[in-house]
Amino acid sequence: MFGLIFFAGGRVGYYQGNPLKLTEDCQVLNPTFFPSVPRLYNKIYAKIKASLDGLTGCKGFLAKMAMNSKYYHLQNSASYRSGCYDALVFKKVA
Repeated sequence: MFGLIFFAGGRVGYYQGNPLKLTEDCQVLNPTFFPSVPRLYNKIYAKIKASLDGLTGCKGFLAKMAMNSKYYHLQNSASYRSGCYDALVFKKVA
């Protein structure tokens, strides 16, 4: 599999070995393919959710509106992209 990734022009990055610093590693590596286990995805989700829930004022209002809009459209049409919300709220998460 690694040979195919290299042949297609991909790169392989390794994390520091500390699961608590994995989000920092992902920011540096910027992976497009991230094989993992559900437990790790739950930790990443919890960290993102906590940072969004910690916002107050205008940023908090905008984050709540963006999350509600994403949830609504994902449940009804199974896909949703918003240029405004994606650029303002979800840019760091992507």
